[in-house]
Amino acid sequence: RDDGPHDRMTACVSSQVGCSLTCKFCATGYMDRKRNLDAAEIYDQVVAIDRQAKENYDAPLTNIVYMGMG
Repeated sequence: RDDGPHDRMTACVSSQVGCSLTCKFCATGYMDRKRNLDAAEIYDQVVAIDRQAKENYDAPLTNIVYMGMG
């Protein structure tokens, strides 16, 4: 399928607040890890991003990428 610039619509979804690693190349590493997000919080991110993709680009999400803190 080729829809031009909107061939894929990818959402980077966070799974936690903060980070326990201290990677020098990432600003998130300077934040303490507070907690993992629960399933409802992760789901709500996907629903909100999908809605924004449809409203702004007339295209639904095609990919979801899970990040620590994305």
